[in-house]
Amino acid sequence: MSRVASAVLFVLVLASGGPALADGDAFFGLGFGPGRMAGALAEQFSGGSGLRFRLGFRGRRFGSELGISIGDVDTTRDLDTAIMYAYRPAATFYALDGRTFQLLARAGLGFGAISGTRMTEVACELAEECVTKSSQQQVRYPGASLDAGLTAQVHLGRDIRHVMLWIDVGTSLTRHQIDGTTTSGRTYELTIGIANAFH
Repeated sequence: MSRVASAVLFVLVLASGGPALADGDAFFGLGFGPGRMAGALAEQFSGGSGLRFRLGFRGRRFGSELGISIGDVDTTRDLDTAIMYAYRPAATFYALDGRTFQLLARAGLGFGAISGTRMTEVACELAEECVTKSSQQQVRYPGASLDAGLTAQVHLGRDIRHVMLWIDVGTSLTRHQIDGTTTSGRTYELTIGIANAFH
């Protein structure tokens, strides 16, 4: 099953079952915040601000969620533009699971890539009056990660459907394949967001 199909199936299951969860919540939301990198990865890339999408549910103390992150990165490599994106499914444990305030820990595996473009010299075609020419090339450095974080969230209302505010502090141990070499590092993110939640 493709990643897109898996995500769509997850949304359908959540939408159909979320509001009816006993002693549980379901939510989807969007956040924004800064990030930074450390380790060998930080010698070639530096993280900036980014967006994070969250989709998840819980039943009593345990739950699961899918986080999708995307953000611009600066780089010492010869890339014109570069972004870092990751898909992060996680298991969650609610240390505090009140109806209004919740504090949860999450852990999971992530996968994604650092992607960008650069100009490179390619051979001209036979009909062209040149030997080489500049062409824009897409570059992708795939990666995987171990992710963990803490999230605090506040429900603004007691209706079945209501607004939820959240703040998340997360870190990841990351490895990327860069030109045939495995480069490791750590990422740190602080995200503040808003969500549509269901009791």
